[in-house]
Amino acid sequence: MTIRKQFFLKLELDEDICELAMRTFRYEVIQNDFMNKISRHFISPDWARMVIAGAKPEKDGFLQKNFKSEHIPYDVSTCQLFVTVLETDGLYACYVWDTVFRRVTVFDPMANEKSSFDDVYEKHKHQNFHMLPTLMSCMRIYFGKDVGTCLDWETILLTGPIPASIRGWTALCSLFFAYEFNGVDLSSAMSEESVVRFRDNLFWSMLNLPGNRSNLPLVLQNGC
Repeated sequence: MTIRKQFFLKLELDEDICELAMRTFRYEVIQNDFMNKISRHFISPDWARMVIAGAKPEKDGFLQKNFKSEHIPYDVSTCQLFVTVLETDGLYACYVWDTVFRRVTVFDPMANEKSSFDDVYEKHKHQNFHMLPTLMSCMRIYFGKDVGTCLDWETILLTGPIPASIRGWTALCSLFFAYEFNGVDLSSAMSEESVVRFRDNLFWSMLNLPGNRSNLPLVLQNGC
């Protein structure tokens, strides 16, 4: 299925699209913040999937490429926030690790203010059980940086009044959170209007990554 259909037929985005979206975020951060200290590092969803499958940073070169490569022209070890999205059982969530305050923030679009903390925690415990220690190992092995032990870290589960009309777009909502979350709250409130605007801008930005050539989509030509 084409990128356009996934974006504009209100379908769930697949992992390849999320992978491209995270690369787009990294590129935009480099373009916008390169003269300043880059505080966020966007990690490939493939990294998360491989870690949960058992990949180890001391053995798997792909994991290292998420932190050190010719495509990352900044010192990842100086970043405060490490961000990824992950699909589990057909639904996406966003994970943000804050290496300064040592807390992981989990955003689950399907959870809301009525959800039980314990239920949501159990839903994501397995994923974070694998990803947090591996992130720590990556920082230690690749950069010699100590970010504590798992016992030092706090888990924060964020839920909120996401409009029912977009709650099913778990990948898009997770990407919105990944892009807008500053470690404390969202730079832009999540609403149907803001997520649709984000979707349109992301689609155009993805098509205009270096190496891609495309015409402006009609939905953007019309100002939608």
